[in-house]
Amino acid sequence: AAADAMLLHMQAMGADDAAIHRAYYARVLPLQADESAPSGEYSLEDLAEYITSWCYELLRGVRWSLEYYLLGVPSWRWFFPRHHAPLLVDVAASLLLAPGCGRASPSARAPPHSPRLPHLAADLARGPWESSRPHRPLEQLLSVLPPASASLLPKPYADLLVTASADEAHPLRRYFPTDYPIEKDPKNRPWRDVALIPFIDEAKLMAEVRAIGADALSAAERERNSTGTALAFAFDP
Repeated sequence: AAADAMLLHMQAMGADDAAIHRAYYARVLPLQADESAPSGEYSLEDLAEYITSWCYELLRGVRWSLEYYLLGVPSWRWFFPRHHAPLLVDVAASLLLAPGCGRASPSARAPPHSPRLPHLAADLARGPWESSRPHRPLEQLLSVLPPASASLLPKPYADLLVTASADEAHPLRRYFPTDYPIEKDPKNRPWRDVALIPFIDEAKLMAEVRAIGADALSAAERERNSTGTALAFAFDP
C-alpha cells in the first residue's frame, strides 16, 4: 500500500533528517482544518498514512493547475484541503520512488536515505475529475465573505451569513467563526497570514442556499446571480 511505502521511506531517514521531518509535521498538523489529521499521541504509521494523502492532494493540485492553463478548468469542485504543504522530500518519494507510475525511469537515482518503493500517491493523483459546474456568483461570495461583509449580499443571503455566524446550532456555524487563530507570516507580511478556519462544506452550503429559493431575490438580483457567456477579445493589427 502507498502508506506502507511512505512508512519505509520515513524509517530509512537518518537521525538528523528524521528529527527535522518530525518537527515540521508536529508544528503544522495541529493547524490543519482536516479532522482526520493525527492529533495527540499518534504513531509513525498514522503519520505516514496522512502524509501519503497529503502528497496525493498536492500532486493533484499541481495537475489541476497544469490542466487549467493548458486545457481549461478540469474541476470546479476540487480544492487543496490543507493550510500547509507536505515536505518536498515526501513529495519526491511519491514521484521518484514509484516504478511504473510514469514519473521516473528505473535508473532514476533516489534520495540516498530511501529504499525503492512499490507505488505512492503519484498513481492516485492521475484519477479522473469529478463532474462539476461553477457555482453562481452569490453562492461563491457566500462561501468566502466574512460576516462583517454581509451587506455586500442581497438580504436573504446576508441574513443567512449573519445567522450562520451567530447561531451555535446552525449547520454552517463552524465555517463562519467570530474568533479564530491566525498564523503569522514569518516576515511580518500581514497579507501572507493564514486564517486557520475550516474549509466550507459545499453540500451544507448548497442545502442552505436552496432553502432560500430563487423567488426571494428580485429580478435584478437573479440576473446578478446568473452565469454569462465567456468572451475572448483579440487584437489584429
